[in-house]
Amino acid sequence: MHEEKNEKNALPKFDSLEKIAEYFDLHSSEDLAWEPADLRIAKKEGFSSEDKQMVHVSIKLSKQDLSTLRKAAKKAGISQGNYLRLLIRKVVSQ
Repeated sequence: MHEEKNEKNALPKFDSLEKIAEYFDLHSSEDLAWEPADLRIAKKEGFSSEDKQMVHVSIKLSKQDLSTLRKAAKKAGISQGNYLRLLIRKVVSQ
């Protein structure tokens, strides 16, 4: 008869990404011991409560400008709307 373990396993140390991938191919993260964490989300500097009261604005852009905007936003790792807001904030705060 197979006896089921009640204890969770500690995550072993790895020395390469390949070994991490191999481990998780064979094991579930549900089998690992987890420690509770006290997570807090910090508000970014430079943003005020006014930012919560945003309004919708519609603008017309050339296809080339929109393409350039999308590429720059993707490179920055944010949405095109957030990227455009950052650009506008930078210009109007000067």
